[in-house]
Order: sequence, then C-alpha cells, then structure tokens
Amino acid sequence: MASKLTEGEYTVSVAQKDADALKGSVKVENEKVASIEVLSDVAPFTSNAKNAATVGVQVLNQYGEDITKLNYTDITVTVAGAAATGSLTSNGTLNLTNLSPIAKEGDNVILTLVHGKTGVAKQATVKLSAQSAISEIAFGELYNKDGKTLTQDTDLAKDKFYLPVSTKDQYGSVVDNVTTINTEILFTNTNPGVATFSPVKTVTINGKDANVVEVTGVNLDGTANLIAVATKTGKSAQTAVKVAEGVKISSVALSSPTQVVSANKDVYFPLTVVDTAGKEIKTEKELAAIKKDSVSTSTGSSIVEVEGKEGLFVKVAKGSVIENQAVTVVVTTQSGKVATQSVVVKAEAVPTVITGLASNVPTALRAKDANGVTIKNTNLVVEDQYGQVITDKAVLGAITFTATADPANSATVTITDPDADKKSAKIVATPNTTEKSSKVNFKLFKNGANVEASTLTKTFKVVSDNQFESYSVEDVPTIYADATNDNKVVAAYNQDIEVTAKTASGDLVTLDEGVDFTVNGKTAAGSEVKFADKATTATEKVTITINATGEVLTKEITYSNVAPKVEKVQLVKNDSVVEDSSGTAGKAKEITSSTKIEEVNAVTFAGGKAFNIAELSKLVDFVVTDSYGQTVAADEQSGLVIKLADGKTIATQTLTLSKVSGDVTFANNGLINAAASEFTAGAEFNSLFKLAGVSGNTVKVTATAKHTPTQDAADAANAANASIATARNLVVDTNTAAETNLLTQLNGLSGMAATGVTLAVKAPVTGPSEVATAKVAANGDITKGTTQQVLNVTITIAKANGTTVEKTIAVTIPAL
Repeated sequence: MASKLTEGEYTVSVAQKDADALKGSVKVENEKVASIEVLSDVAPFTSNAKNAATVGVQVLNQYGEDITKLNYTDITVTVAGAAATGSLTSNGTLNLTNLSPIAKEGDNVILTLVHGKTGVAKQATVKLSAQSAISEIAFGELYNKDGKTLTQDTDLAKDKFYLPVSTKDQYGSVVDNVTTINTEILFTNTNPGVATFSPVKTVTINGKDANVVEVTGVNLDGTANLIAVATKTGKSAQTAVKVAEGVKISSVALSSPTQVVSANKDVYFPLTVVDTAGKEIKTEKELAAIKKDSVSTSTGSSIVEVEGKEGLFVKVAKGSVIENQAVTVVVTTQSGKVATQSVVVKAEAVPTVITGLASNVPTALRAKDANGVTIKNTNLVVEDQYGQVITDKAVLGAITFTATADPANSATVTITDPDADKKSAKIVATPNTTEKSSKVNFKLFKNGANVEASTLTKTFKVVSDNQFESYSVEDVPTIYADATNDNKVVAAYNQDIEVTAKTASGDLVTLDEGVDFTVNGKTAAGSEVKFADKATTATEKVTITINATGEVLTKEITYSNVAPKVEKVQLVKNDSVVEDSSGTAGKAKEITSSTKIEEVNAVTFAGGKAFNIAELSKLVDFVVTDSYGQTVAADEQSGLVIKLADGKTIATQTLTLSKVSGDVTFANNGLINAAASEFTAGAEFNSLFKLAGVSGNTVKVTATAKHTPTQDAADAANAANASIATARNLVVDTNTAAETNLLTQLNGLSGMAATGVTLAVKAPVTGPSEVATAKVAANGDITKGTTQQVLNVTITIAKANGTTVEKTIAVTIPAL
C-alpha cells in the first residue's frame, strides 16, 4: 500500500466477464500505541565525565511493530533517583541528564514513560553503568539488490555492493551510530589491489536501514580480507570479499578484405573478437566495455565500424595503401592474443564503366517543364576495372562525363551542361514535344575524349500531366525544434514536402510545391511545435492537395527537440569548403549536395614550429555532420570554430598524435593543446582530431623541416660560449666620452647572432678608484673613468629552455 489504511472493512471483487465474481474482505483497525518498552536494565554513561547516560526505548503498535519515530514526541518522560531529566529521541535513545554530582556505577534511575493520547505507560528502573564500548562485531553477506556477482567489470556507479556490519556493546545493546562505529572500530583491508571500501554508512536494504561498508573500487580478481577491530575492547571480526575475474578477450581473428584492395583506397579487414563468455563483440562500445583487456592494432591502422555493415573492421587509411606493396595489419590483445593478415595492393581503382543511374533519378520529363531533370556525377552508378561499384563520394564527385541524345530522336530532348564542367547534365523536354521518348547516352570523359566502352544508354520519356495515374508523398526526415527556444522549428533543419506523380507505365515525375500542389498544416520555420509534457518527439499530420485534380494526400511529420549532436567528422582537402577569395578568408562555405568533399589522409608540414590543431587547420578543412544529417564546415577565420546548423558552437576539440617514423616528441597528447613539440626533418606522425568525442579520419603528417627548440637552444648557447671565450681580453675601442654598450659589442661577435640566447651582465661592475671609476651597468652600458681600467665582467648566457651559463671576461676600458 502507498499509505496506511484507515479503520473500516475493505472488500475486493475480482470478476471475469460472464462469470461469478470472487470476493474477499478484511477488517482494518487504526494503528495505535499498544506498549512502551525499555530495552535494557542498564544505562551506560556517555562519557568519562559520567554526567549523562542513555538507554534504549521502543514504542510498539498493536502488531508489535516499532513506531517510535511516529510517536516519540507524544511520550512524557519522568525520571527520579540519580538523574533529574530525561528526553526521548526519534531513534529511541532516552538521554538521561542532570545526574547527581556524585552519580556512580550502580546508582538507580527510575523511569516513567506515558503516551498521553492513549494512556499507555511504562515504569522501569535502570542502573547507571560503565560507558558503552563496542564489544561485538559481525559482518553480513555481500549484498547487491539484483543479486549480481562482484567482478572486475562491475560498474560501481550503476551496481552498488554493500557489506552489512552489525555491532553491539558489552551490554548486548545494538550500536548503530555510524560516527561511534567509525571512531571505535579500526578497519584493515588486506588486499586493496583487489577491492576498496568506504567507511561505515547507513543505507536502505529491503526497506530497512542497515549499517554497511560500500565497495568503492575493484581492480584485480581475487580476495580482499576485511578485518574490523574494536579499539576499546580488542574484539575483532573479519570477512572475505571475492572479486571474480572480469570478462576478457578469448580470441581475435582477422579476415581478408571482402573487396579488391587497390592503391589509394581505404582497406577494411573484418575483425572477429570473442570474449571469455563466448559473446562476439560487434561494436566499439562493446569492446571498450571490456575493462580488463584491450585490443591494439599495428601502426597506421585502427578499429572501426563501417556504416551499413555488421561487426568490427581494422581500417588502413588510403594514404598508406600503395600499389604493389603489402598492407599488413597485426592485432594484439593485452592478454596475449594475436592475429595478423596481409594483402598485396593492386593498381588504383579507376572509374571504368557507367552501369546505371541512382534509383531516385527520374527518367520521365514533364512536357512544358523548363526545369527538367539534372543528373550529377554523384547520381551515376559507376564500376571500376575490378567490377566494383564505386561508393566513395569524393571519387564520384571528381568524375567527368557527357550526356547526348540518340541521333534518331534527339529533337525530343534538349541536353545542356549547366556548369560547363562536365560534372552534370540537364535534360529538358523540347517545347511542344509530348508523349515521346529519347535515348540518352552517358559516357565517361577522360583525357579530353569520351570513353566509348563506358557507355550507358537510358530512355527518357516525355509525359503530359493527363498521364499521371497516382501521386505519392516521400517520407520526411525528422525536423528539429529547439527546446531552448520554446520548441520552435529551426530553419536549417526544416524539410520540404516532396511529391511525385506516376504514370501507368511507372514513370515518375517530381512535382513543384506551390505550382503543382499546396501544403496545409505544416509548422513553419520559427514557429512553435507542441510537445507533450517531458516528451522529446511530436507528430503532426499535414494535408497535400494536388492542384490539377483536387486529390488530397496526408503525411505524418515527426519533430524532435533533442539537440543535434556531432555524428561524423571529416578532414577534407584544404580550401574545398572554406572561402579564400571573398575578403573573409577562413569563413566556412555553405555545404550543399554539389559540394565536393574529399577526405585527406596525408599532408606535409613545413616545420619550423610546433604542430598542433591550429597548424592542422591550415592544411585541411573540417566538415561535420550532425545527428539530423545536416553538414557544416568549420569557420577558420578566428581559430577553429565549429558550429552545427543550429548555430551552437561545439568546443570540445582534442588532438591525439602517434609516431610513425623519425624522432618526434609530443606534449599534452590527447588534449586540445596537444602538439608535436619537437621533431627531425622527415619525421612522420599520425594526427587524430576529435570533436565532442567523435573521431575524424586519421591524417599522416610528414615534417619537411626540423623543429628542435631544445637542441637549437643548446647549439646557440654553445656558440655564445665560444664567441665570448674569444673575447676574454675585449678592448672597448671608442674614443668618445659617452657610454658605449658591452652587450652590443658581444652580440656583434661571430656566432652570437644565434637564436634562443640572451645576454646580461651579472651585476654592475666598477673600477678600483672612486676618482678613476670605470663602470659597466647591468644593461651593459659602459662609463669611462679618468684612467684606463681593466674590469672583470661576468656575463650570464640564458638559454631558451631557462638554464644559464656564466662566463667572466676581462674588459679594458680606456680613460676619458
């Protein structure tokens, strides 16, 4: 029951249709105080001062249940004898105070406790006794509410494990005050490498308060013995907490790539991972959950998931895939399992033949429709010389082709190249031509000529509106409404309604909103969508009316107020998605369906400075796709600023660097300020950029010049040492009375122009005579005296790394 029942008779009837009901009744009384119990005949002193004592009390109902917490304020306490006052607390502790100044062990205190509302009373006599001390300790069984076993893999943030601890004093009374327990008991963990524990705390187990120590950490499998010793009485207890071995990796296996391995193309080796429980690990998340084992791959490869394919793969980026060379990957587990696979790379796959058009490309043309159908290179189905369909959008986006009408009926259609770049073709029905057809030949265009062997022939029909037999509405992707802005539709995430018309022969034509159909009931960008309380999605039905026929269609649209998150990160060819000629260099372009996005796998870095995210952004552009499918480019105008289509900035950027070859040193690796701080010319290292934890494609960096500031500073300091050593008898050869500068002269010596070194006079130096004083100031300025002086001046050479070297030289300063 959610609450206690009030007095009365309750009847429950349970009936099945067309059957007699089953009935049951129960009479219920109101809860009432039935008795008051004093739990001990002794009242221990609470301190060595013997000025207060306590004894336990319980208030019970008619069923013998403890209801002290609900009724203690209604209990009147009267005391006599060695104590003058008494007060009852909610936990049933009766505090006896104002003890007789000469109170001692064995003195009696007479108690009278009365529940005023019912008249229930209790009288008892207790003897004052020695201060309570824990003298009995007992551990219970390790408890988890779901009955789980404690293992190395246990996530203690989600699954709590408690070890009950019960304690009593020498009088047999329960000690449940956690402060007292933690003060009087010394806990020793014999094996913290297996498990760690908290101090005693109170939690609820099966509806009742219990004192426990909580398991706060697990590491190794094995047994941790927990020993508890009562410091006042020496009594002890111990228990063993076992941590079972976590799931590890039982086996790893690599398979050969399922596609032809060709140069300059990413290679994916299928990876099979099975844990010791016999489960196949099919996602990166599942692999990361195996805490006590891990899988690493050879340099230049990584474990990934592939969109549209099940399971894990080891990816080798195309920059390392070179014709006639072997690509070898090795997978190793922390527990010692190894798998390897190797394949020799064939010649680079190239577009060879056009075999079809994408399924969403219409092959019907509306008569009198000047827009016609525009076919882009990315709408072509193209195979390489190995008979594989090319899916790489970057490769497709670079294809050039021509489209020409068959001479026999070329007058039926007009074909143009909208951008004059042979990357698209616009096909329009010739005016006044209806219900005819024309064959169109698509051919790859290479090296200034058509590739005849690549030809695809498609028939395009010209249809009139009276041929349309049915209309359909395409599914609408989920639309984002911003929960932080009253659930208003964000314009960048709004979606248009697309309607197609079909002829009897199955030809499809895309209609134009406003011209061919109207939409009613769709929430406009900037307007509010109504969501149910705490709901994250909402739906609405919109009606679409076909203008020509009056036919009404309906479509359900889904809205979500879950903020977009980063789904995919791509590092692409530099300046391909960033403006560089509009006067606002670094400003991101708008990404459209025609934007060519070509991932970069290798770059060269001129060196001379540390390599970091800022330097990476000078070599590549950044493209980000969010969870609603919207793609944006980073704005590099003021640093690397990445905003999703809703205008929200994603600031959590990191860079992880790993050595490929050469000498290279990394700093702050895996953080936003990670850098290759030192490297030699020709050094190679991989850089992995992450945004909000989502990895981009790995980019191999080759440094064409060194960046070794520590060594450079040392070389410069050594050069300075040598130069100053040659100036041990430096003569200031000026004849003017005005000051000249010693440091200027030293910097002018051969070898002193090295970078990373600064000079200073250790302390001002003066000549031996106040009358004939010559001076060298701390900044190097020289003042002549009345006679020639030879001064020993100590020069401090400061290196770039902060260390210093001192040299003392004799400087002859002529007289005025």
